Amino acid sequence: INVLCEKPLTLLPKENIDLSKLANKNKVILSVAFQNRLNPAVVFLKNYIDKKKFGKIVKASVSLLWCRYQNYYNDDWHGTWKMDGGVISQQAIHHIDALQWICGNVKEVCSNTGNMLNNLEAEDTMTALTKFECGAMGIIEATTAARPKDFEASMSIIGENGMVEIGGIALNLINTWKFVNPTIEDEEI
Repeated sequence: INVLCEKPLTLLPKENIDLSKLANKNKVILSVAFQNRLNPAVVFLKNYIDKKKFGKIVKASVSLLWCRYQNYYNDDWHGTWKMDGGVISQQAIHHIDALQWICGNVKEVCSNTGNMLNNLEAEDTMTALTKFECGAMGIIEATTAARPKDFEASMSIIGENGMVEIGGIALNLINTWKFVNPTIEDEEI
């Protein structure tokens, strides 16, 4: 049958490849939902990036500072490598997907992970430095160890012509939209 899966499709790359081969063999659709790509603010930004309005992209980042107390992980699946993963595969995956959708493929990654406040198999906190194929540098910070509540879920892009920051509960608000040479349209945004 055709399958639309909520993120992540699997936790291991080999499992993704195996499922893709199985879907192709059976001539069915296998896809993953990344709904933040459809948020109006993200679509709007993607269109501007595609039109090269920001010029050369210099830096792109995601910041996810959320709160999950230990009771969130006290079941048989949250935070396990077999069933769930950590902050990257459960909470930040949508934001990282949106960043990669806008900026293109990542070429290099250097990261650190840890369990800063929560006890789980996977990570509750991750920081990463990235380099995109387009040459832009990136920063990803994600944690479920923010206290006492969810604080931020944002994405920012700095280009040679301007800067944007999208925030809101689901990357749905344009918080900053500044250009070196702003147009009337930019001021209205």
